[in-house]
This record gives sequence, C-alpha cells and structure tokens, in this order.
Amino acid sequence: MHIIKRKVLNLLKIIFFQFLFLISFFLILLIKLINAFKVIRFNVIDRGRIGGFYPIEFYRIENKDKKNDCIDIFLTEQLTNNYNKEWYNFWKSQFNIFHLGRFSNIFCKTNGKYFGKKNIIPYNNFDKFPIKDNLIKTISKNYELDKFSLTEEIDKKAKPFFNNNNLKNGHFICVHNRDSAFLNKHRPGIDWSYHDYRDSSILNYHKTINHFDKKKIKVVRIGETALEKLDLKSKNILDYPFMPEKNSAIDLSLLYNCKFSVISETGLSIVPFVFRKPIVFTNWILLDSIHTYKEGVFILKKVFSLEKNRYLKFREIVMEIKNTGDGNLYQKKFKFEENDGEDILNVCIEMNRKIDGNLKYSDIENNLQNKFWSNLGRTFERNQAFRIGSDFLLKNQHLI
Repeated sequence: MHIIKRKVLNLLKIIFFQFLFLISFFLILLIKLINAFKVIRFNVIDRGRIGGFYPIEFYRIENKDKKNDCIDIFLTEQLTNNYNKEWYNFWKSQFNIFHLGRFSNIFCKTNGKYFGKKNIIPYNNFDKFPIKDNLIKTISKNYELDKFSLTEEIDKKAKPFFNNNNLKNGHFICVHNRDSAFLNKHRPGIDWSYHDYRDSSILNYHKTINHFDKKKIKVVRIGETALEKLDLKSKNILDYPFMPEKNSAIDLSLLYNCKFSVISETGLSIVPFVFRKPIVFTNWILLDSIHTYKEGVFILKKVFSLEKNRYLKFREIVMEIKNTGDGNLYQKKFKFEENDGEDILNVCIEMNRKIDGNLKYSDIENNLQNKFWSNLGRTFERNQAFRIGSDFLLKNQHLI
C-alpha cells in the first residue's frame, strides 16, 4: 500500500511539473509577441537568505551607466523567512520582484532553453561575477552615487530602539560572527555542516569589544540569532541577538548608521556593502566572495593542508578553495584556523584610525601589500583603498 501511494504521489508530481512547463511555454510565447514592441527579461533570485540579493546589487552596478530599454522582472522561488521581510521589501521597492514559487525556475529554464538568452536578465552571480577584476574598481569610482538609503518606514521602526539604547549615528560599531544558529533555526531538517568551515566564535571578538567599550564607543553584536551569548557586561555593549525587541528593521538600521561593521564570512555582508559603509572582514576564506567599495580591510583564516602537512600560502588558498566548492570536502582536506583576538583587534583599530584620518602606512606596510596582491596573480586587480590588515600581514608574511 505504501509503495502504491508513493508511486501515485510521484506520478502526480510529474503531471504537476509538466503542467507548469506547458504554462511556462505558452506564457513565453506571449512574451515573444510582446517583445516586438518591448523586451521583457526575467531571472531568479534567492530571497530565502539575505545574501541571495547580491546578484541584484551586481546587476544594479553593472547597469548604472547603461541605457536599459527593457522591462526587467526578478522572480523568487523560496519564501522569505519573517526576519528577512524588511530586506525583501526594501529591494521590492526598488525593482520589479514577484514571488512565483517553484514556477520561477521552471519558467526561466524553459525561457533560456527554447528561446535563447534575449529574455534572460544577464546579471552575474557568485560563480560568474569577476568581483576581483571589475566590481571593486567600479564601486571605488562611484561609491557615493551608488549608495542606497534606508526607507522612511525602516527608519521609523528602528528609531525607538536607537533612542532607548542611546545609539547615535556614526558613534557605534557593529560586530557579527557567523555560526550555524540561523540556518538551523530557519531551515531545520537540513544538514548545513558543510558550511561549518566558515563559522567563528564570538569569544575571539571579546578583545575588540572591550577595547571600544573602554574608548566609550558603543558596540552592537548583530544578527537575528546566535549560539553563544556575549559574556561581557557594559552599558556600551549590546548583545542584540538575545534582546527581545529585535527585528529586521533594526538590523538594517544598525548596519546603515554604524561607524563601521566587523563581519565574518556571511551573506549579511551585503547590507553594509549596499549602504557603502566601511567593512572589516574577519575570519574570511573566500577572497573571490569579498564585496567592498572603497573603505575595506580584511584578514583571512589560515588554512592548514592535511595532505601537505603545512599552512597554505595565500595564493594557494585562492587557487584551491572556491566559492562554489564542496564544503564537506574542504573540511576533510583542510583545517581552518580562526583569527585570534589580537588579529581582530588590530585590524579593527586600523579601520577606526583610517576613518578618523590619523592613519599613515609605512613603506614596509605598503611594500608588503603590493607583494601580497601581486603574488595572487592576475585574477585580482588591486583596488588601492582595499587592504589586507597590516599587522596580520606582517605577522604572516611567510604565507605570501
């Protein structure tokens, strides 16, 4: 009985998808007729995770100075969890975005397969967009013109939190460490352990948080949820994931109004990137997935190869560990060493001094920077304002 039931369900599923395919086919035929007067293009974005909106930002930058006579429509397949709704609505107010569920991918694949690429929006994703060659340069030229502002609605929702916690624009920093809490909460029942190599512990950020606390600069640990609480008590420190009044409007407003943000390897980095806020990238591995505009500083996780029985050089990390690679395989082949408290503190001090205008790099520091970038090869074209942390590089120059 169970086998018959399963076969019936599989048959119904096949019939359902064939039906969707037919609808897609005839809908695309209709669009082809309309194209004689106005070209309509489509593509799919992942609205289920905050980093899924990176492709639209790439599209926006690529088309900033181009004349676009097309009607471009973005389709979403996955539902947005409640926490990301403000972020979804933010983008929906800027572009034509519609949720069509599973029909979205079927429609776009049918469109591309039978009718070519004319009706596909040619934005690039992580796999294809040459962030290292084009995006950093483009952003550094026009970063202020490209900046998005918060909507009045988001600002209004976040204002009580700012007032209650005495947060003033530009007078606090945001800190975020990636862990498994968010995915396990919002997409349960899936084994997300292949992402574990990107995780980091908030304990390694304590030195940085304490430093800015002593400087009377408020620190907000951000994120909707987290595994570990901050074991630090001060009126200048907010452990936001564990505060009852949190919501996604406050998250966006915090990243928009902070002096700078300290971000680990997570899709959340898109928010300060879109708002063109200075970012300190910590515990990063995938250089080809760093997205910045001008004021950016980063430090990397060190990677120990179990096969070679040594730490990989920075160039080897770029060559062997790709954004589209297999996380489970990486975790079998390599050990990923988190940045320690001193590394994170030093790079955050560097960013703070850079913003305050009292930082001057020495010839030794600049020479090491040039050596680091040139040794990565032609893949990475240097954006002069974007640097690997000076103290971190000096400490690990043997890996250049």
